[in-house]
Amino acid sequence: MAVRRLGLIGHSGAGKTACLDALGINRQAADMDEALGLKLSQSEDEAVRALDRALKWLESRDTPKVVTVRNDEKMLYEMAKAKLSRPHSFRRFALVYLQNPKPQLELHLTARPEEAAKYTVANYDRFHSDLYSRLADRTIKCSDKTIETIVGEVNDLASQLIKENV
Repeated sequence: MAVRRLGLIGHSGAGKTACLDALGINRQAADMDEALGLKLSQSEDEAVRALDRALKWLESRDTPKVVTVRNDEKMLYEMAKAKLSRPHSFRRFALVYLQNPKPQLELHLTARPEEAAKYTVANYDRFHSDLYSRLADRTIKCSDKTIETIVGEVNDLASQLIKENV
């Protein structure tokens, strides 16, 4: 599998943004939400429009080699459907699931608004099986790993998978 970039997916607190920081990648350019100015999708139509923009961004030669993919549930579902129906749209990037255990997620969410934290924890298993596992080309289990170890694994995957002239 020769790809142009890695898109990091996963629950809050898995280390997606920390990986960008540790790799010295400009967060504003590599975080899908920030780079595209995306907001939470209120409808399926908004999610489809956001997905189309996201896929073009992931294909662009100007997009950094490692990026974070937004955690918008509606858009992730649209992405999972699109990966099945139009796999050619996913040929230039690999999605890497940074899988963190539920207790680690709960600890991370203590700094978040209570409603958002409750929603995320309540839907942990569904997101894991219905979204992240279906979307992932590779999975890195983050349990008991330091961010340095996770970054090393992301770097190793990037070295294995990313080819400049794809």
